[in-house]
Amino acid sequence: MTVTERGAALAALGWSQRYFAGRIGYNESSVRRWFRIGADAPPDIDLWLAAAGGWMMAHPPPCADADRPAGRPRKLAPPADTVITSAPPLEDSP
Repeated sequence: MTVTERGAALAALGWSQRYFAGRIGYNESSVRRWFRIGADAPPDIDLWLAAAGGWMMAHPPPCADADRPAGRPRKLAPPADTVITSAPPLEDSP
């Protein structure tokens, strides 16, 4: 994955790099290197992040502005032209 793809996937999940590091059990500084300078992440981490981020981009949660409480701004989604290309296909569960 590229730095841009990783950032888009993490943004789609709504996670910070610190939270992501805690979820996957890696040192926060290692995770920051993956996102800042494009250091190689373990392949299984990149595959999972691509799949999870890609799924969230394809299936965003419902968020009608009329239902949003006042004072809670809409979170910005990753740019529409950002495509995660290395995600494995996901199978729909029954």
